[in-house]
Amino acid sequence: MQWKWNGSQEALGANGLPQPVTGLEEALQNAAMAISLRRGGFLYQAGLGSGLQQLDPQEEHSEERARALAEEALLPLPGVQVKQAQYEPLENLWHIQVETPLGAGEITVPGKESEYGNL
Repeated sequence: MQWKWNGSQEALGANGLPQPVTGLEEALQNAAMAISLRRGGFLYQAGLGSGLQQLDPQEEHSEERARALAEEALLPLPGVQVKQAQYEPLENLWHIQVETPLGAGEITVPGKESEYGNL
């Protein structure tokens, strides 16, 4: 059993204690963490994470590259596969459709941030 995360901190219940997460929600949370972490950003496990935040959505074949980067990040999670990756420019978010042994869901990851706010 794991704790539910809300952004960068544990989600607390009405009683003030961390909320547990199980099943499909746990599988999607693990996939979201694997994809959202910047590859090389965790000192003790440099291979953890993805390079999705560095991917320029304006590049040719960026959606195929985004899917490949997400799949690479999910390799340590058995049975979790990427079905689709799509960029939404108005939100500056990648929408990643994943399928787990427990069901399917969507993960959103911030897009590349460039200098001076331009993509």
